[in-house]
Amino acid sequence: MVIKKNVGCIDLHRITGFLSITSEAAVESTQANADQVFVNGGVYTMNQTMPWAEAVAVQDGIVVAVGGNSEISEYIGDATTVTDLEGKMLLPAFHDAHAHPIWSGIDHFEVSCFWFSKH
Repeated sequence: MVIKKNVGCIDLHRITGFLSITSEAAVESTQANADQVFVNGGVYTMNQTMPWAEAVAVQDGIVVAVGGNSEISEYIGDATTVTDLEGKMLLPAFHDAHAHPIWSGIDHFEVSCFWFSKH
């Protein structure tokens, strides 16, 4: 009788171990695919612990992952747009926060007198 209890205990551990492995795999497989992925680049992260990366995954306009090509490839699905940076540099979320677009066309409404010369 004691032997049967130990065998049952071993089976319980095997089942528990199997369920923990399969539940972890299920969690990984439910990871959302990115809308856009940038690979094969020099991604400057501005993070001191990891200043450079190779790839970026973007979902709904938000950077969801930054890392190596192999890590980010997990975010690629059938509908993902993959952009090969071909070694070029990428600065995520880099934009000009101060601009004066009106001045780009205002010169067309002014008279330029620079062509006059002094004699």
